[in-house]
Parts: sequence; structure tokens; C-alpha cells
Amino acid sequence: MPVFNILHRSTAAVLYTTTADNLKQAVQRAVAAGTSLANADLPNADLTQVNLQGGVFTNANLAGAKFDGSVLRSTDFTGANLKNASLVDVLSHKMITSTADTTNMTHTPKG
Repeated sequence: MPVFNILHRSTAAVLYTTTADNLKQAVQRAVAAGTSLANADLPNADLTQVNLQGGVFTNANLAGAKFDGSVLRSTDFTGANLKNASLVDVLSHKMITSTADTTNMTHTPKG
């Protein structure tokens, strides 16, 4: 199983490291462990169909990321780059996107 390092968007410092089948699983594990992914560099990440409830992605680079079908309840994207991100059919009650760059972001809540 490969090792995944989730890096800081500016300093390239390791924010979280784990063995996982893919980046999606690594991010889900980080959130489940309560690890803040503030300032994470995750552009174009495939984060579809995962539970990221309560995750902290403040000031993260998530440009072009795909969250379709994911659970994003109470997830904090304050100041994040969500430009061109896709949040289709997501559970997003109390999701925070204040001061985030949501240019061309697609958001369609589930239900």
C-alpha cells in the first residue's frame, strides 16, 4: 500500500501522512482522525463519495477538486480556493465557505 503525504500549500511541510489505497482514502482518514488540513495542497483531488464531515480545510488549495456525493456537513472551507470545484449531490448542512474563492464552483445540495 502506498504512502500519502498531504502537504502544506506554501511550505510543502507534511500535514498528514498515512498508507492508503488512494488520496481520497488518505484525506478521509485525516479528517476522521481530527487532523486539520488547513492550508493543504489538494488541487484537482478526487474526493467523491467520502465522509469529510467536520473537516477543516481553511485556506486549502482545492481548486478543481471533486466532492460529488460526499458528506460535507459542518466542513470548514473558510478562505479555501474552491475555484472550479464540483460539489454535486453533497450533504452540506452548516458547511462554511466564507471568504473562499468559489468562482465557477458547482454546488447542488442533496435532498
